[in-house]
Parts: sequence; structure tokens; C-alpha cells
Amino acid sequence: MPLLRRLFNVQPGEGRLALLLFAEMFLLGIGFNFVETSVFPLFLSEFSAGTLPYLYIINGVVVALLSALYLRLGRRLTFSQGLRVLVAFIGALTFAFWLALTLGGGRPVTFALPILFQTAVSLGQLAFWSLAARLFTLRQSKRLFGPIGGGMWVAIVLTGFLIPAIVRAIGTTNLLLLSTAGFAGALALLVYITGGHRAALDVVEPTPAAPGEKPNVLATYLRNPYVLLMFGLTVAAWLSFFFVDNIFFNRISDRFPGPAELSAFMGLYLAGLGIFTLINNTFLVGLIVNRLGVRVGLLVLPALLFVVTLAFAVVGVGWGLVPVLFWLATLNRVLDLGLMFSVDQTAQAVLYQPLPAAERSRVQTIDNGIVRMAAVGAAGVLLLLLNRLPGVNVVGLALVLLVIIIGWLAIATLTTRAYPRALLAALSRRRLSGVSQTFDDSDSLAVLTAALRSPRPGSALYALSLLAESRPEALAEALPDLLAHPAPVVRRETARQIERLGLAEGQAPLLAAAEREDDPLARG
Repeated sequence: MPLLRRLFNVQPGEGRLALLLFAEMFLLGIGFNFVETSVFPLFLSEFSAGTLPYLYIINGVVVALLSALYLRLGRRLTFSQGLRVLVAFIGALTFAFWLALTLGGGRPVTFALPILFQTAVSLGQLAFWSLAARLFTLRQSKRLFGPIGGGMWVAIVLTGFLIPAIVRAIGTTNLLLLSTAGFAGALALLVYITGGHRAALDVVEPTPAAPGEKPNVLATYLRNPYVLLMFGLTVAAWLSFFFVDNIFFNRISDRFPGPAELSAFMGLYLAGLGIFTLINNTFLVGLIVNRLGVRVGLLVLPALLFVVTLAFAVVGVGWGLVPVLFWLATLNRVLDLGLMFSVDQTAQAVLYQPLPAAERSRVQTIDNGIVRMAAVGAAGVLLLLLNRLPGVNVVGLALVLLVIIIGWLAIATLTTRAYPRALLAALSRRRLSGVSQTFDDSDSLAVLTAALRSPRPGSALYALSLLAESRPEALAEALPDLLAHPAPVVRRETARQIERLGLAEGQAPLLAAAEREDDPLARG
């Protein structure tokens, strides 16, 4: 346990809650994995992969409506009660599907199975991360959300390796019963966690709106070029995701026609995916986003998908090697899921920093609840149209996917250029108040360091205060410039922060600056 605390940087007093949330995500992960490894084999045993686009459209509508219903329900329930309702709902829904299949529900129930998967994952993730965000500060989140979220992938790895044997023992349909048990365990643990933290979770926060202020609506953000770029990233990423998804299920349904052998393959596949994603969250995210910056973090996933998809298209058009297409489609989906929910997700989260605190939550809600679901529906419509065109096969879908990925790379490039400008503009307006995030990525640090040297005292002081609170060690290199700043107020504040933080690196520059200081207050 001490080794794990050091490895994941768990501070005193955080261990018990972090372990409880890890266990909560582990139980949800069991539910998610058994749902996925039963839903798609059963669906593909009755319907072709070409039918999935209809489900993408339906999923976009259903999940958006359920999210809206949950928001409306939140006005009548406490926060804790709302979370319990969400987890209880997905558990009951999973059990209802198992019961319907057991009683001979037939093709209509089988057709709706992918809706169960999307609903369970979307609402389960919403419940968990809403809970975690309330229980930890954003500064704690930077350290702990990766290890805590790893609970799901640990569950996927462990259950994934067991699924072939479980399917042989109880069949594919009964995996839904095991999923129900996972969600029931998650609900019981959720009741325990929320019961112990009710005072922190159920506090009513007033809405920060001035009298007569018009509420921000979607049209307001559609006029903001920076926000539009973030929305564009979401659309491109999720369009690509569902094309990769459709190509993958087309190949595996052709390779494994029976539901039992398909479930066994998916169990092993998801175990491998879980290991890959765990490695990414533990080691790769910090290396790429924190050290190499947002630019690399946003470009690495579409760049890798482009390479593999191009190989898929070349092999399919030139040689038609079906076994190679299967492995390339599998690799593409592993890369997409494994990097989307680690490196890409973290890099996109950094993009929200320049937005004012009140606007940030609204933009995130619009991005995840409206823009993403619109992209899901658009992917379904586009795939349906392409599947109806004569001569368009899985290789044709890969060629269209290449075009989408090129658009994704272009939007990501524009966003990486816009992010430093947006952050610098936010600093100059001093509107990052309320931001509790740490500035760990290299791009943010570069912008803040540049702002320290701004001739405008307000910008320099604001950047100084942010770094003093979140990254005091990053001030060391800028101390000589700050102590020589043309504004006396900046020089005085720099001296005060050196003393307050006890920066050993600042002692020599401070003594040298005192010798030449002409402002009496700064010299004092």
C-alpha cells in the first residue's frame, strides 16, 4: 500500500476515499464489460454490421433525451439521490433486457441491445465522474482521476480473460445477469459513499447569474471561434470513432459468425484493450501532455488512426487480404479507444482552461450532451447513406474515414495554435479566477511564463499569482526577469512571493536586485 501511494501520489487523508472510488469504478467496469461482450455478439448473430448505423442514430436521440430527463429530475432530487437513480436505472434496464431475452423476446429485443450498452456506459460514466468531481478538488483530480478511473480497466482486464470460460459455462445471454450483479454492487457501494459524504454532496450551490442577465445559449458559443474549434474536435473524433466501430464489427462478425465464439474473442480483445489503456493512463498521459504539450496530445490519436486506416485501405484495394484487414480493423479500434480515453481526453480537458469558470461548465455540458450526440447521429446517417451506395464496401468506408481524419488533423492543428492565444487573452483579462486546475502541460507553462514578462503589471501579477499557487517551482527561471520588471508593484510582489514560498533559488537574485532597487517599498 505505501508503494501504491507513492506510485500514484496519494496524499495523507486521500487514500480511503480514492480506494472507495476505485472500487466503485471497478464494479461499474464489470457491468460495462459483461454488457458489451453479450450485447454485440447477440446483435450480430441476428443482424449485419450494416444495421448498426440505425442504432447510432437511435442512441444519439435516446441518450440525449435521458440526459435531459436526468437534468429535469435533478430539480426534484438531491445530488446523491440523482446518482443513485442513475445507477439503479442502468441495473434495472440490464436485468429487464436479460429477462426479455430469456423469455423469448425475439428480434426486436435483440435489435435494441446496442442501445442498452450506450445507455449504460453514458449514464454510468456520468454518475461516477459527477460524484468524483464533487468529492475531490480539481487539483486533487489532476493526480487521482487517472488511477481512480483505472478501476474500470482493471475490471475489464480481469473479466475479459475469464469471459471465454464463462460463456462456455453459462452462455452469452447470461452475461447480462452478471452485468446486473456488477451494477447492483456499484449501487450498494454508491449508497455507502454518498451516505458518508452527504454534507459535501448535497449542498445547494446558487447560480452565479446577475439580475436580468440573459442566459448563455448555444448560439452564443457558436460565435466564439475558439469554442467552435473545440466543438469541431468533438465532431471529428466521434465521427471517426463510429466509422472505426462499424468497420471493426463488420470484420469480426465475418470472422466469428457464432455468438459464443464472438463473445470469447471480445472478452480477450477487451482485456488487451484494458491493459493498453491502463498503461496509457499510468505512464503515457504525463509524458505526452505534460512534457510534450497539448499539440502532441491532440495530434497523436488522429495521426496513428490515419496511418492504420491508410494501410487498411491500401491492403483492401490492392490485395484484398481479409485476415490482414481483420487485424488492422482490430488495431484501429484498440488505438482509438485506448488513446481517446487517456491521452486525447486529457489534452482536450486542458483546452477548457482559458474559458471563465461559469462558462466552462456550460460549454462542457453542450459539448458532451449536444455536440457529441449530434456527431453520433450524423455518423449514423452518413454510414446509412454510404451503405446504400452501390459498390461501397468496408474498404470504401475506410477511404471516407481517411477524409474525416484529415479534417480532424486540420482542426487539431488550428486548435493547438488557438489555445496559447486564448490562454494569453484570458490572462490579460485576468478571468481565470475560479480555476483550480494546475498548469502541468508544457503549453500552459510557456504561456504563463511569457505573461510573467508582460510589460502590463496586471497580466504579470496575475500570472505570478497563478504560478505561485499551482507551480511555484516554475517561477525559479523567471525570477531574474521579474525582479527587473519595469513596474515596481511587480518587483514588490515577486519579493513577497519568494519570501512566502521560501524559494531558495530566489535568494541570490533577490539580494542582487536589492542593491540596484530604486523603489523604497520594493527595496524594503
